[in-house]
Amino acid sequence: MRYGILTIDTPESNRGNRLIEYAIKKVLGLPEPSVSIPMFVNPRRFQIDQINQCDFILLPGATILAKGKGQGEAMNSLKKMKPPKFCIGAGGWHPLFKLNFKAMKHIDGSLGIRDLHTYDQCKKAGVPVKFIGCPTMLLPEVKESSVIPYDIIGFARKYVDWQINDLFKPLSVNRDKRLVASLQEAACELPIAQQITKHVFNYDDPADVMRQYAGADFVCTGRLHGVLPAISQKKPVIFFGNPNDKRFTLLSYLGVPVNELGSDPLKFKPVNSSVYSKNLSTLRDKLNEWKKETIDLI
Repeated sequence: MRYGILTIDTPESNRGNRLIEYAIKKVLGLPEPSVSIPMFVNPRRFQIDQINQCDFILLPGATILAKGKGQGEAMNSLKKMKPPKFCIGAGGWHPLFKLNFKAMKHIDGSLGIRDLHTYDQCKKAGVPVKFIGCPTMLLPEVKESSVIPYDIIGFARKYVDWQINDLFKPLSVNRDKRLVASLQEAACELPIAQQITKHVFNYDDPADVMRQYAGADFVCTGRLHGVLPAISQKKPVIFFGNPNDKRFTLLSYLGVPVNELGSDPLKFKPVNSSVYSKNLSTLRDKLNEWKKETIDLI
């Protein structure tokens, strides 16, 4: 069986996208795709010809359903792609961008939606959808241990000084554990991390990323693809960000609060796996239902 993928893992992209695609292939039990074309640019004729030789096309997660500059440009060429097209773990990006309902008309089966806000908007518009969350948090637990205990930290794009001085530097004082920084966009995040710790890992190798999260004791992060792999590995988590970002309705569903950027870190409370595990199990069942209704029919 040949399948094609509209890839969100491009050289210019946030490396969290690489983890998304790794997770999707892992949880669906898929080999590497036969054809891969970039999601963020309009495909050329020869690329469409290649992908039309596939048995099906996979549209992976992140904000590919958003309509706006640089957001899923290839979605506008879906009508030229003939094989069945399946969308998994995708969402919008409210309030920055509206949803691309015109492109969604060319997706087959129900759309596997990542966040509740996108799910509700699609339902109101009559688009067939299934809320499955993000496959990254449905990855199997990795058996990994570390001789030296460590916690993982990750950086949001905004309020950098607050993250350095108010949140993470106090965490690094008088500790018997290492602080290890996860870098999804290493070029801009490494100088920030080096002000706090010399221990870092980047997202170039998704299997290594999962080993890192599996070996940690605790995760505090401002990135969605910092908290989701931690959840898959049943770690206590603290997440901080913009509470108005509708992508984070996925975390609200799981019972993981979005602590406001710039607020008092002393009020942040870790969330243990006992809180989110039940709804995580429900989403895993939903993902399996989605797979039976889409790819398993090919």
